[in-house]
Amino acid sequence: MKMKFSLWGFFFIVSTLLLACTRKEDLWFEHIKNSIEKRARVDPDSIVSTYDEDSVRFDHYYVNGSEYKTKQFARNVFEYSRPYFLYIESEYNSDKTFELRKDRYGDGTLSSEYILYKGFRYGPVTSYHPSGILGGQGILYKDDVVGIYEKWGVDGTFLGKEDYKNEDKIDSILLIKFVE
Repeated sequence: MKMKFSLWGFFFIVSTLLLACTRKEDLWFEHIKNSIEKRARVDPDSIVSTYDEDSVRFDHYYVNGSEYKTKQFARNVFEYSRPYFLYIESEYNSDKTFELRKDRYGDGTLSSEYILYKGFRYGPVTSYHPSGILGGQGILYKDDVVGIYEKWGVDGTFLGKEDYKNEDKIDSILLIKFVE
């Protein structure tokens, strides 16, 4: 008996298998990330730039008087034509209890991405080498790595994994409910 699969049928089967293999904490992260990024796509009513004592520039984005995004620019002491470069992007939910943070290298390449809840990192974290190649993946609970953390070299080769234990804390991350 011959079986025929259409291309769409193949994609459906593959996507179903991938979804079945997706960890609950990854779904938690993606839900929060997508919700915050959707909120951050609006055009700002105003942008306010501030500077700290080290000449670090912060651009604060507001809509209806509420801050929804901050960009932190580090001072570029090596290139005078570009005195600042984007260093950290932060996007928030409506009450700023959740923050999607994207750290960047000097050329704008993504360095790492994670969720902060009330100022602490929770859930999946992914880091990248300056070339954009995956550098590491793991799960954080109140800024501490829990469970398995995997590492890759600058050429993309898998370097190994380390078990930080405390897997029971991973389930408690799922109890943190995202509110918009």
